[in-house]
Amino acid sequence: MSMRQLTLSVLIITILGISVWEALWRLEHIPLGDSISNKYYTMQIRSLPEASKLPYGQGVFIKLRYSPLWFSSKLVFSDYCESKPSIKWFTNNQLTIDCKKKKTASLNINYSIFYNSN
Repeated sequence: MSMRQLTLSVLIITILGISVWEALWRLEHIPLGDSISNKYYTMQIRSLPEASKLPYGQGVFIKLRYSPLWFSSKLVFSDYCESKPSIKWFTNNQLTIDCKKKKTASLNINYSIFYNSN
């Protein structure tokens, strides 16, 4: 096998591995709504997998706008909400999340999160 064939084989295996990793991540974290983007980041509400700290809950994930989900996606909020949480960007680094908790129907929680990718 020549060096060129070896390089091409390693590249193909790497691309396949990354694609499988992305597909598995997406299967475990099913989107529960459309993503909302600003200049730098994208956020989306997704279901949480059984193995997470909050099994079958809902989570708000933020990632760099043009990067793969598995690479830069960070969970910034998770809870058991009665319905899909309301999320909005106020600035490039601040978002608010409204979540009506399932267990205490009278409790409505409003979170303000300052997000910094560092």
